[in-house]
Amino acid sequence: MHWFVNKNIIDVIIGEMLFHPDDSNEEVTKERALAIFEDVLQPIENADNSDLQQDRYRFIVKNWAQFDLVVDYVSVGASFQMASLIVQMTKDHTGLASIGCASEGKVTSYIRIACALNFQKLSKLLASTWTFSLAMDMSTHLSTSYLDIRIRVFKRGEIYNFHLLTIPMVSCHTSKEIFRHAVMAMDALCPAWKDLIVLISTDGERKMTGRVQGVATRFEQVSKPGFFRLWCGLHQLDICLQGFFMALMDKQFYAVLTSLISYLRWQQNLISDMKTKAPKVADTRWESMSKVAAWFR
Repeated sequence: MHWFVNKNIIDVIIGEMLFHPDDSNEEVTKERALAIFEDVLQPIENADNSDLQQDRYRFIVKNWAQFDLVVDYVSVGASFQMASLIVQMTKDHTGLASIGCASEGKVTSYIRIACALNFQKLSKLLASTWTFSLAMDMSTHLSTSYLDIRIRVFKRGEIYNFHLLTIPMVSCHTSKEIFRHAVMAMDALCPAWKDLIVLISTDGERKMTGRVQGVATRFEQVSKPGFFRLWCGLHQLDICLQGFFMALMDKQFYAVLTSLISYLRWQQNLISDMKTKAPKVADTRWESMSKVAAWFR
């Protein structure tokens, strides 16, 4: 199977945004990792007039069954190393020699190809739509900050909600850096996005909603008139409910509740007898109070 992918998707998103410098070592350099994508533009061709400026990189999958298996295994949570071992187990148990062997390095290459294919499809979808919106959120996992971006597109009478990508923010995550990373991704996927974007939805964090330098404000400044900015409804509801809980019992309710929960979670004999543990109450998830109240009831 031969596939062609836009140059910017490989150079910018796969090669820069999703390749951390720490991933490089003596065996896996950035150049070697991206060697699976072949530049089909020959040096003798006139780059300015070439039709290959967009669909410029080609990659070849020789064992499509193996590729499908690897992508399926990783899609349900298998690590690259696990996927490599499961492919071998599948081959051994089925006796299908055609499945072949997939080293961890090959699995990594397959996942880069799968990402490139998905980005290419999203790029073509955005190029054929009249407008779209973005939803953005910052999160932290294992002490690393991530920028999560979703795209909502109106197509064939329906609104489709796609997860675009989760970008590791290895340096600072100010509104300026968040905006820079988002713009980098959008420029690679849809060069005309500033003419098409109609809305951005964010959480209520100051760096997202700030009127002067917030991420939403920065998007509004580069977009066409009529641009909308939305603040997550659940986050607003959470703020209202948290204010209500904090004011109960002369502002003592929340402190007493959290102290009681902490005390009960230390009572191992009680937990053993009841076969349940008091759930924690979170100050950023309004529904957690409902779970706590149901547990006490």
